[in-house]
Amino acid sequence: MTARRKTIEVDNVKQWANMQLSRKETEFYQHVNDPEWVNGFYDGISTLLEHILHDTGNYHGFNFVAWARENGCENWYKDGQPSDNTPYLGNQHRKVYY
Repeated sequence: MTARRKTIEVDNVKQWANMQLSRKETEFYQHVNDPEWVNGFYDGISTLLEHILHDTGNYHGFNFVAWARENGCENWYKDGQPSDNTPYLGNQHRKVYY
């Protein structure tokens, strides 16, 4: 028996992936208290999504969740735009895709 082929919307996959990547590390710690495992989870989601977006011509870049959605950019401006913005990026395994 052959499996039926099913088509899914790229935007739905991207929305789901962005939701997973927006989850804070502490949400996982009730189940897995291993930062390397959590970062691996984020990286796996990112790798799969980037592959889908590139293959379908829908890749429009990304940003880091902390910078884009958790006031990282605003705090950087408030602090005088220091040359090292790394502390404002948060966990760089957490990304949001456009």
